[in-house]
Amino acid sequence: MDQKETMTDLEIRKRRLIYQGNYRGSYEADLLIGRFVKQHIAVMDERELNELEHIMSLDDTDLTLWLTGAKEIPSELLSIPMFHKMREFAKIIHSKL
Repeated sequence: MDQKETMTDLEIRKRRLIYQGNYRGSYEADLLIGRFVKQHIAVMDERELNELEHIMSLDDTDLTLWLTGAKEIPSELLSIPMFHKMREFAKIIHSKL
């Protein structure tokens, strides 16, 4: 068996999310989202991965503005625990940029 055949579906999802987090299209989004994913993905369960996938499906520009506090956060995101984790992480990273 090669490596792909031995990876679980969860591992495949995590690798895909790491890649997607690092290649968002803008430097700031790559930093905010990519670093968050790299630092937290190892301990995420399936529910958290679902939330992360949903958040990462949103427009990069809007997502970056919401995470940095430059734009009002839509109410539907306020009910997603993963968004709050990302927002706290983004506050730290954005303050260093």
